[in-house]
Amino acid sequence: MPVENRFAAGASSDPGFTGGADGARTHGEQDADETANDRGPAAFDRLVDQIRELREQFVLLVAAKIDSIRLTARRLVIACVLGLLGLVILATYLVTSTVLVIVGIGEGLGSLFGDRLWLGHLTTGLGLLGILGIGGYLALRRATRASRERTVDRYARRREQTGTGRTADESTGRV
Repeated sequence: MPVENRFAAGASSDPGFTGGADGARTHGEQDADETANDRGPAAFDRLVDQIRELREQFVLLVAAKIDSIRLTARRLVIACVLGLLGLVILATYLVTSTVLVIVGIGEGLGSLFGDRLWLGHLTTGLGLLGILGIGGYLALRRATRASRERTVDRYARRREQTGTGRTADESTGRV
């Protein structure tokens, strides 16, 4: 189907334009001729061809979107795998460094105990377990205290909002 140049000399974008300075056929005449050709089996065949072409373009669009989604998913999977690999490498590095430090401390203490490496390792292990236990206890105590303080504050705000200003013990007569 030929493409019409609507911006040629003397042409107008108005479909009802009827005058052409260069003697060319006007839009009105062209529309009348095209309307006469748009009837009957030829018009139906052209419509079927256009629908088929539209369907093919739609299939291509859907295929392109599916490929785009697959590419995005592939990139996401690769990024996740690389991230997990990085975490495994980091964890391995930290564990190895920690083990080397602990072994070094144990062997250093073993040297101080008169070349009794087992005693240095035992002392180091017990010391680290003690530090871990004390740290866990302190962390748990701190979390419990913070939780209790939040609860007390929440109930104090409720008392202020209700305007009673009394605790439950004061209302029942217990002190």
